[in-house]
Formats: sequence, structure tokens, C-alpha cells
Amino acid sequence: NEKEEFNPGSLLKVPMMMRVLKDAETDPTVLQKKVLFKSMDNPPAQYYKPGVVLGGDKAYSVSELISNMIIYSNNDATKAIEQFIGLDRLYKSYEELGIKVPVDGNYSISVRSYGSFFRVLYNASYLSDEFSEQGLKLLAASTFSQGIKAGLPSSTVVAHKFGEKKISSTTKQLHDCGIVYYPNNPYILCVMTRGDKFDKLASVIAGVSKIVYDGVGNPE
Repeated sequence: NEKEEFNPGSLLKVPMMMRVLKDAETDPTVLQKKVLFKSMDNPPAQYYKPGVVLGGDKAYSVSELISNMIIYSNNDATKAIEQFIGLDRLYKSYEELGIKVPVDGNYSISVRSYGSFFRVLYNASYLSDEFSEQGLKLLAASTFSQGIKAGLPSSTVVAHKFGEKKISSTTKQLHDCGIVYYPNNPYILCVMTRGDKFDKLASVIAGVSKIVYDGVGNPE
């Protein structure tokens, strides 16, 4: 069901990272610029909480904020980056890649469309080789291990991002998308799910991941 649409949640942190890296191609000082971070009064609840919490009223470099946003899926860092680049500039990346712009909280995107972000990173067709590699290294350092990574041998490198969204008290969505670096045959895997419990959905993603990995290793 690659055309099925879901609310991406934190998956949208990937195109945000790509926008900043795109700006850094023409102005390398962007990543060293400082942003004063102030804690949000009512930060969005996260079921899978970030392993690192930012300190309030402190200046962070854009590079540090991007790392926290991607590696730990930190919403505070995301908000700071969003304020730094502005929505108009952020949306430019979607337009350049031919993907509809996320105008509100009801935004949805298909599995196939979202996977295109990873295709252009792997092929370095939007960012330069240097910045595509930089983005993929951050994604490979993601600490989320309950989804795609849970279905793979522990030594397998995965450049990926997960996203969660609580739609209602009984409906949740959990997704994990990325590049699995299978030896000599890397592949993109994007699994989006909906159900009543996040941990149950994570188990489903892990199961799909194992099936795909085994299938790549033993093609019929």
C-alpha cells in the first residue's frame, strides 16, 4: 500500500534537516550560527522520549540543534530550527522536490512520497555528496531501535528516522523509514502503521523489517 497516506509526525524532521544543509552549501557558516533556545511551555508529548534534553535559555549552534533533532528526535531542537529558518524557507524544499507542503497538523503523506527523501539523500541528487553524507551519518546515529533496527542483525547500519502521532486515545500512528545498508545491496524500507498501541506497532515494523532483510538475503 505504498500510496496509503499517514500523518508523518517526526518524519518531517528529515526535510527540515535537508533544508538547513542545503543552505549550508552556499553559506557554510549557517551550521555554526547560534540560536538562543527557550523551553516550550507545553511541548508536544512524545511516547518515545528523547535521550537528551536541552537546557533552557542557552545558545546552541545550528549544527548541535540538527544533531539533537535527528539523533534523539528532540522536539525542542526542532522548534528552535523551525524558528531559525522560517516556514517559508522550509517549505521551499518540499516545492523543489515536488512534494506537497505540510500546511497544518492534518498533513498526510504517502509511504512512497516520503521515501523519496531518502532516495535523494542516497543518490546525492538534491544535496551535494558532502552534505548528503553528513545527513545520512546523522540518520545512522538515530537512537530509536524498536522499529526497523529491531528486525535486523545488530551490526547492520541503518540511516533512518521514526515518527509517532497520537491521533486519539485509541488511535496511534508509528512509522520508521530509512536506508538499510545490507552488504553490497542497500535498500530503502519505509513502514507506516496505525493502531491502538505504539509498542505493538513497533513490533509490527520490526517484523516487516526482518521479512524484508531475510528476503534480500535469500531471493527466490
